Amino acid sequence: MRFVLLVPAGLPLLAAWVLSSRAASGWGRRMVAPVDALALLSIVWLWHAGVGSDRFSLFLAASVLGALTFAALTSEREVESLGRLHLGVSLSIAAASTSELSWSVAAILLFGILVRQGRERLLYFFVPGIAVLIGLALILAADSKVVGPVLLVAGLSTWWLVLSREVLRSDTSGLVTRMAASFSLLVAVSSVLLRISSARIPEGAALGAIHALSLGALALGTLGALGATRVTTFLTALALARAGLVLFALLGGAQGGGPSLMVLAASGVSLLLVAAALDETDAIDGVSNLGSGSRRLVLALGVLSACSFPPFPGSVALFPLASAVLGQSHAISLLVAVALHFLLAIGSMRVVARAWDPGGARTVGNGAGLAAIVLAIVATVALAIAPAGFVELARAAALAIL
Repeated sequence: MRFVLLVPAGLPLLAAWVLSSRAASGWGRRMVAPVDALALLSIVWLWHAGVGSDRFSLFLAASVLGALTFAALTSEREVESLGRLHLGVSLSIAAASTSELSWSVAAILLFGILVRQGRERLLYFFVPGIAVLIGLALILAADSKVVGPVLLVAGLSTWWLVLSREVLRSDTSGLVTRMAASFSLLVAVSSVLLRISSARIPEGAALGAIHALSLGALALGTLGALGATRVTTFLTALALARAGLVLFALLGGAQGGGPSLMVLAASGVSLLLVAAALDETDAIDGVSNLGSGSRRLVLALGVLSACSFPPFPGSVALFPLASAVLGQSHAISLLVAVALHFLLAIGSMRVVARAWDPGGARTVGNGAGLAAIVLAIVATVALAIAPAGFVELARAAALAIL
C-alpha cells in the first residue's frame, strides 16, 4: 500500500461519517462537497510534489475523487446512498494505490458488496466473484500466466457489469450518484486490469478470450443504445460500451496502457454529464421534454462524448487505441470495434436529436446545474482542444509501473 494516498482516501471516510451523523441534515451536508474537493486538491498537490506514490495511482485516485466531488455538488437528497458512495471511493483508491493483487481485488469485491442494493439475483454476483477468486488463487499460488489472468479479467469485468446494472436500475438515489458509483468501480477494476496486462500476461499470450470479452461488451452496449427505451438502460449501455473500449485498450500493454487512462477520464466526464442532464427523466421519449437549453447542451456533449464522436472529449480514445492495436497486428479486431462504434454513434444521435426536437412541452427541469455546466466547459477545453499533454502524462504514468 502506498501510504501517502491514505490522506485523500481518508477524507471521503470523514465525509461518510458526517453523512451518517445527525449533522447530515444541517451544516454537515453542506460540508461534504468541500471535503471532497480538499481530497481532490491533495491528490493534485501529491502529483506535483512527486513523493510517495506513482503517477498512475494518483491519476486514478484523482479520477474517482473528481466523480465523487461532482456527485456531492449535485442535488442528491438520499444521504445514505451518498455515504455508501464515499465509502466505495475510499475502497477504489485503495485498489488503485497498491500493486498487491490480493489487496486490490479484496477492495473491489468489498466495494461491490457495499454499493449493491437488494437481495435479488444473488447468483449473478456469486458466479463472477468465484471466478475472480479462482483466478487470483491461480496467479498467486501457481504463478499462472494464461488461465489465471483470463479468469481474473473475465470475472472482474462481469462483476462490474452486473453491479453497475443493479446500481443504475435502483431508484433510491439520484442518477449522478449511481453513475459515480459505477464509474468509481470501473476505475478500481481497470487499475487491476492494467497491472495484469502490463506485468502478468507475457507477450504473445493467447488473449482471444479477453478480446472476445471486450468486443462482446462493446457489441452489447451498442445494441442496448440502439434499442433502449428507458434512461437507465441507455446509460447502462453507454457505460458498458465504454468499459469494452477500456478493456480493449488495456490489451495493448505499455502501448495502450497510458492512453487507456485518458479513456477512463473521458468516460467518467461523459457519463456523469449524461446522468446530470437526465436526472429527472425516466424514459427516452421524455428527453424531448427537457426544459432548458443548457440542460440539452450538456446532454448533447455527454452523449456525443460517450460514443467517441470527434471532436468531443471521448474521442481521445480513438487514436491511441488505433495505434496500440495496429502496433500489435490486431487490425481485424480494430475494424470490428470501429464498426460497432459507428452503430453506437447512430444510437446516441437519436437521443441528441430527440432532445432538440422543437415539438412538445418542455417541462423537465429548468437548468443543468452549475457543476454540470462547469464540467462540460472544462472537459471540452482540456480534453478536446489540447489532449496531447494529458495523453503523454497518462502514458508516462502507465510506463512507470512496468
